[in-house]
Amino acid sequence: MIQKMSNVIITSLGIRGRTGELTPNMVLKFAEAFGTLVGTGNNILIARDTRITSRMFRNEVINGLISVGVNVYNLGVAPSPCLLYNMQNWDFSGGIMITGSHLAENWNGIKFIDGDTKTYITTKYLKKVKAIYESQKFAFADYNNMGNFYRYDGLNNYIHGILDRINIPIIKRKKFKIVLDPVAGCGLAVTPQLFIRMRCKTQIINDSMNSSIPYFPRKIEPTPENLGALSKAVVKSKADIGFAHDLDADRVAIAENETGKIFPEDLGLAIIVKDYLENHENCTLVVNVASSKIFHDLAKKFHADYEEVKVGEVYVATRLNEILKMKQNIIGGEGSCGGIMIPAFNNARDGPLACAKILEIMAKNDMTISELVKKLPKYYFTKEKIRYPNGKYKNIIEALEEKYSKNYEINSIDGVKFSNKSSWFLVRASGTEPIMRIFIETEKESKSKKLANEIMELINEIISEPPKKD
Repeated sequence: MIQKMSNVIITSLGIRGRTGELTPNMVLKFAEAFGTLVGTGNNILIARDTRITSRMFRNEVINGLISVGVNVYNLGVAPSPCLLYNMQNWDFSGGIMITGSHLAENWNGIKFIDGDTKTYITTKYLKKVKAIYESQKFAFADYNNMGNFYRYDGLNNYIHGILDRINIPIIKRKKFKIVLDPVAGCGLAVTPQLFIRMRCKTQIINDSMNSSIPYFPRKIEPTPENLGALSKAVVKSKADIGFAHDLDADRVAIAENETGKIFPEDLGLAIIVKDYLENHENCTLVVNVASSKIFHDLAKKFHADYEEVKVGEVYVATRLNEILKMKQNIIGGEGSCGGIMIPAFNNARDGPLACAKILEIMAKNDMTISELVKKLPKYYFTKEKIRYPNGKYKNIIEALEEKYSKNYEINSIDGVKFSNKSSWFLVRASGTEPIMRIFIETEKESKSKKLANEIMELINEIISEPPKKD
């Protein structure tokens, strides 16, 4: 009998849920569904993060795929961008990443990769997987056509791929001192190896799991409030820079060299984008709608085409794939979470690549990370969230449009975004719970706080209004 999915979330690229709600049997059946869609005799590459439940779910994924005649190649513990890089460069018909990414350790999920596009599957593809899961029409193989299991060493492929894109000699000459916080996750298998090859002196913190709950040495998401130990270590060791990953290393946070301050997520991506646009002609830059106006300014300065898409890695990757058919010089990312995407190398958010690129840019410009940040346009960002009653979302959006439409352009790519020359704000409803997220960015810090207060006051007014009678 099929298990109900009431507490499991269907995301834009797979499924996720809390331990006990996302069960081994559910993972098994989704693997069977995905394998049925990929087809008997084809090859699927899998990897996992370091969560306790990821080992359990890996076994279910392997069993499910083999049972429908799919050959399984296992990367083991590896960053999500490592899996996607190997997908792009070797012949696989699909991929599965077992990870909860930046979510708390009692969460986990599986992400599906399309063998044709070599990036995360689209919503349309995921609906087909879900339909097979719900109908239980799995294409189980007979004894002669069962899939096989192979271990696959793709970590070195990925490490060498990054090193081949980086000017290693100039980094070696700088002899950088680095602090790395991989939160005992997948980045530990890759990022220190990059630093060794670059002859950087590296101090690694939070590299071991605990023997009991909480298993991880800090909260997993690499946000300033979770990276106090990194900030302190950078200052104490007089390091040139600090880096932190989430569990599957598709993200990177950066600590500056003087005070250990954690920079906003957009800034690391912006440094890499600026360098790329300076050194390539006829470029296109693609980011999500929640990304800083810095990216628009950089595109304008370097005469690059600029596009915004929905929030979610799959939407950036899909658009980059479309543009890649027409031109080569393209770059993108999710500024709202610091993920760099360079399709010529890897059409995925890539934390280890971002670390290497930042060091290269510091070295070739002979500048500290703080000096590079000061070269970027300056904006002030505020993020708010608020719960709202069912049926109130439309009223809230209408009130905002009525108040701000005269001074702001409005688009509805994802939620509703209000933009003018000096500021913007985005209002998005969560797809899984009655929460509204508000992103605000302005040229002046005082205006950012004032605008945030103004918007929140208006939303609270609408929420507190009694329902209108028919």
